[in-house]
Amino acid sequence: MKLESITLTNFRQFYGDQTLKLARDPTKNVTVISGVNGAGKTTLLAALNWCLYQENASAAGELVNKRALTETPVGFSVEAKVQVVFSHEGERYTVVRAQRANRISDSEWNREQPSFSVSRIRADGQFETVHNPAGAIESILPSSVSAYFFFDGEKIDKFARPGHEDEVRSAVKQVLKIEVLERARNHLAAVAREYRQELGSHASGELNELLQREAQLRDKLGTNKSDLETLRSERAAAERQLKDIDGRLAELTAVRELVAKRGQLQGDLTAREADRDRLWDDVRGIVHKGFIPLACKAMEQAGAILDEKRRRGEIPPGIREQFLQDLLTRGRCICGRPIGEDSKERRALLTLLAAAVPSELENVVLRTAGDLRALDSLCRRLPLELRDAMRKKVAIDDDIERLEQELDDLSRKLADFDQEDVGTLERKRRDLCDALVRLAGEIGRAETLISELHTQLEAVEADISKAQVRAQHAKRVWRRFTLASKAASALDKICDAFAADMRQQIREEAKKIFDTLIWKSSQFRDISISDDYHLEVLDRWGFPARPELSAGERQVLSLAFICGMSKVTGEEAPLVMDTPFARLSTQHRENIATQVPRITKQLVLLVTDEELHSRARDNLAARIGAEYELVFDQSTGCTSVRFVR
Repeated sequence: MKLESITLTNFRQFYGDQTLKLARDPTKNVTVISGVNGAGKTTLLAALNWCLYQENASAAGELVNKRALTETPVGFSVEAKVQVVFSHEGERYTVVRAQRANRISDSEWNREQPSFSVSRIRADGQFETVHNPAGAIESILPSSVSAYFFFDGEKIDKFARPGHEDEVRSAVKQVLKIEVLERARNHLAAVAREYRQELGSHASGELNELLQREAQLRDKLGTNKSDLETLRSERAAAERQLKDIDGRLAELTAVRELVAKRGQLQGDLTAREADRDRLWDDVRGIVHKGFIPLACKAMEQAGAILDEKRRRGEIPPGIREQFLQDLLTRGRCICGRPIGEDSKERRALLTLLAAAVPSELENVVLRTAGDLRALDSLCRRLPLELRDAMRKKVAIDDDIERLEQELDDLSRKLADFDQEDVGTLERKRRDLCDALVRLAGEIGRAETLISELHTQLEAVEADISKAQVRAQHAKRVWRRFTLASKAASALDKICDAFAADMRQQIREEAKKIFDTLIWKSSQFRDISISDDYHLEVLDRWGFPARPELSAGERQVLSLAFICGMSKVTGEEAPLVMDTPFARLSTQHRENIATQVPRITKQLVLLVTDEELHSRARDNLAARIGAEYELVFDQSTGCTSVRFVR
C-alpha cells in the first residue's frame, strides 16, 4: 500500500473539502504535516483509521463538522466524509466512508449509519466496484496490523515497557501472520481428531491401540506445551520482580556501594560462565577427535609401509598405467618403432601394465600418505590441547566458585542489614533467585519431555501409516485422518520454526536500526526477543537495561522494533507517525529524521511547529516530497489545510 491522497469533507474540525496529496517518490518519500497542538494532527490520523477500518473516530466528540451542522437548514442534511486513495500491487484504490446527519429541528439531528465503498482501477485500466470492501482492505493491510504502521509516536513506547510481553507477542504474530499458521494448525488438529474418532469405531486390534496411543500422546503434548508456556511466564515475572528489587536496592543510599559491587561481581560471574561454556565447546570438539590417538600405532605402521614403497620406487610408479595403455592402443612406440601383436615389445609392455598401480589408486595412496602425516601431528597435539583445556577449566571453576562465594557473602550482609527495608528486599531477592534456578530446571525438563513426545508421536504415526485397514469406508477415513494428522504435525513444526526464525530476523533488524537511532549506541550491546517474546536491550556489560531507559529511549527502541518488523515482513505499507518527536532529545530527532526515511518506502509525519526544526529538518530536507500546514481559525473553530510545497 502506498497512500496517494486523503480528502476530508466536514470531518470534525475540518470544514469543507480539505485534500492532502502525499509524497510517493522513492527519493522524496516524506510528507510533513505540521500544526500547533489542537490544530487537527491526531484528527487526521483518526480520519485515516476511520475511513479504512471504521475505528470509532466519534468517540472524542461529534464526527460531523459543527459549523457545517449549524449552517444546514432544517429538513436538509450534511455529510462528513473521508476519502483515501492509494495504490497497491499495480492497482489504484479509492476508499470512501461517510456519515450523513439530517437536521430535524434547530437543535436536533438524525445521524445515519456510515456508508462505506471501495472502488479500484485494475492494472489493465478497467474500473470496478469492490463488492466486499472490508475484506479487500483487510487483505491489503489488516486492521490488526495497521496499528503498527499508523500510530501515535508518544504512545509506542509500550513495547519497551516492562511487563508488555503480550503486546510484543501480539505484534509479531499479527504482522508476520503467524496467527494464520496457528489457526490452520489448530483446525487441522481438530479435523484429525474427528477422523480419529470415526476411524476408531471401524478399527480393532493393533490399529485401535495405535490410535488411542496417538490421541494420548497428542493430549500429553498439548498439556506439556501449555505447562511450558506457564513456566516461561513465571520465569519472566520472576525476572521482572528481580530487576525491580535491584532497582529499589540501588536507590537506597546505605547499601548503594554493596549493590554496585554485586552488579560488578555478577557481571564478572556471567563473563566467566560464558568462558566456561565456550571452553566446554572446545573440549567437546577435542573429545570428538579422541578416537585418533587410539589409531596411532596402526597409522605409524601404514606410514612405514607407504614409505617403504616410496623408497623402492613403487609409489609413485616409474611408468603410469595410462601411458602403457596408450602405447598398446596405438601399436607404436614413442620412438616410432612398431609394436606387433605377438612381438616381445608388446609382451614386455603387458608385463609392465600388470604390475602398474591404477591411477585412481595411486592418487588415493598419495592423499593417504599426506593425511597420515597430518593425523600423526594431531595425535601428538590432542592430548596437549586437552590437558591445556582442563587446566583452563580448573582456573575458570575456581573463579566461578570465588565469585559465587563473594556474591553469597554480599547477599547475607544485605539480608542482615540493620535497615529493615534492605533485609526484606534482599530476602525476597534470594527467594526469587532460588525460584529462577528451579524454573530453569523445570523448563529444561519440560523442553526435553516435549522433544521426547514429538519423537514418540512420529514413531506412532509411522506405525499407524503401516497398519492395514480392510473396510472400504474405513480406508477412506484412514487416508483423511492420516493426511490431516501429518499436516497438523508438519504445521506445528513449521509454525515453531517460522516464529523462531522471524524473531531472530526482527531482532537483527531492530538492532541495526536501534544502533542508528540511539545517540549513545556504545552504551548498548544488543537487543533480544526471547522465546516468550520478552523484548530486552542489553547494556555494554551484558546486563538488561530496559528498566533504566528513559521515555525517549523506550520510544526509540519501540520504533526500531516496529521498523524491524516492517522490514522483515516486506509489507509495502506507509509509516504514519503522529507527534513522533515530542519526547525526544535533539540527537534522537536528528537520527530519526536521517534514518527512518531510508527504512520505510513512505513516511508521513504529523508534527507540531516545535518538533521539527534546526538540524533535524536539515537532515530530512532532501527527503521531503510534500509539506502541509494545518491552520486553525479561532474565529470559526475550524481547520484548513495549507499547501507549503
